[in-house]
Amino acid sequence: MENIELLKMEHRNIEKALDVLVRMADRAEKQGTLPIPEAEFILDFLRSYADAFHHNKEESVLFERAAEKGMSRFGGPLEVLEGEHEEGRAHIRAMAQHLGDNDAAGFAGEARHYAQLLRSHIHTEDQDVFPMIEEYLSGGDDVELLLLYQNADLEKRAYCRQLLKKLEALSSTFKFRSGS
Repeated sequence: MENIELLKMEHRNIEKALDVLVRMADRAEKQGTLPIPEAEFILDFLRSYADAFHHNKEESVLFERAAEKGMSRFGGPLEVLEGEHEEGRAHIRAMAQHLGDNDAAGFAGEARHYAQLLRSHIHTEDQDVFPMIEEYLSGGDDVELLLLYQNADLEKRAYCRQLLKKLEALSSTFKFRSGS
């Protein structure tokens, strides 16, 4: 289903940001300082793209439709995934706090926990939950969900395109030299 493929493509973008975040955490821990502008950008990307843009579609569109079609929203995988979204938001708030306090070690620790959580979360969605959801949906649902995603994204789409361009530049230029 195209709506699921779109979400999986967004997962690949989020994984790029997680790669940068972990490299940033490694550098912060090694050097004892934070690359403030880059860290602020990554937090903005995680809040704006991963959460407000992507997780919003999952929670308010896809999971809602799956529940309408008979998949349990509570006591099953959808509830677990939404709980992980909330846990991720807590990690982002903690990283922001550590960034504000210029606490490189605290930021690095939260960054690694967040990256680990989200990588596992993405794997679970891609491999287990999305195929389960597809069993509840029809072709007509797919078309309608794509339209609903588009409507949900209108305000955020242009900003997210800018974030993706900046992420691409950051992931190709935010390199770490040996010993740095």
